[in-house]
Amino acid sequence: KAKPPLPKLVLRRVRMRLVNERWIGALAMCLILLTGCSNSLRNLKDGEALPTSQGLLVGTIRWQQGEHGVAAYGGGQYGTHVLLQIRHIGSERVYSHDMKEPRLLLTLPAGEYMFERITISNVSLNVRRTTAQKAAPWLLNVLTLPLGVATIPTGGVNLSFEPTLSAFHIKAGEATYIGTITIDFPDPLPHGSNRVNFSVADEEDTAAENLVIRFPGTERVEKHLLLVQ
Repeated sequence: KAKPPLPKLVLRRVRMRLVNERWIGALAMCLILLTGCSNSLRNLKDGEALPTSQGLLVGTIRWQQGEHGVAAYGGGQYGTHVLLQIRHIGSERVYSHDMKEPRLLLTLPAGEYMFERITISNVSLNVRRTTAQKAAPWLLNVLTLPLGVATIPTGGVNLSFEPTLSAFHIKAGEATYIGTITIDFPDPLPHGSNRVNFSVADEEDTAAENLVIRFPGTERVEKHLLLVQ
């Protein structure tokens, strides 16, 4: 005896779930390929020596939406992932850093660099959605309310953008402090938008002076706060 066909609403939910899983899987594969095709970076640990002919990039990257902080590191509820790409001006070589924490303590060959791209995947943000999109996760596609648009917390948001920040110089045997970079999402974030605002502040105080002690081979610390362009 043939089984009755699934209701249209159930089929729609299954299709939506499959498309979402495929999209996230494709994004993860792209991140892996990007990291594999470029030079991978990691934070220097306390006591590690600064490699010869290289310098130390020092700074912090924070995320917020309006007045609220955004959980961008440590996985979180949705397995949030942040990939930072830095391009060497001249050779066009791209270095990738899989960020596990806000702090940057990266070793780079001497030269001029700029932030090429930042990709954040599976982050939870307040997103402004249409009525049909709003009703889907809360009401299981059963009801569509004629309310126009609504702001709701949304998990699994994926964004990729080119930071509008100035270039910076890395000198061999020196640490370059670029400041605390805050990436601020609009609250709510318009659906389908990747517009963000940048700001840079000097929050290092005397901590920068300790870099010479913490990382042997570091002769001095230069402050070069990035400019928002």
